[in-house]
Amino acid sequence: FQASIPDKVDAFFTRDYNMVMPHSKRKPVQGGFLALRPSMETYNEFVNIIRTGHYTKGGGWGDLGFGPFYGSMTFQGIIPYYYDALHPNTAVEVSRCIYNQMCD
Repeated sequence: FQASIPDKVDAFFTRDYNMVMPHSKRKPVQGGFLALRPSMETYNEFVNIIRTGHYTKGGGWGDLGFGPFYGSMTFQGIIPYYYDALHPNTAVEVSRCIYNQMCD
């Protein structure tokens, strides 16, 4: 978890640690919980990312390791790519023990 909260938070989400090996650098988000700040700019950027389709079989989104894992071509991979790689320090991971608890 982050040590501090960003000045402006654009997203809150939980991670899905069970979908990847413990040593994996990139962790997917859990598809059941996401709270976003409404933004047409963000929406248009997501549309552009998807239309460009820079997803590789071995490296995931942006060829930066956001995949391959279950759901990496979709929500579970593109959200961490966007908020961890393209826009770091604009999102907060919330405790999966409290929010979106999956009994794991």
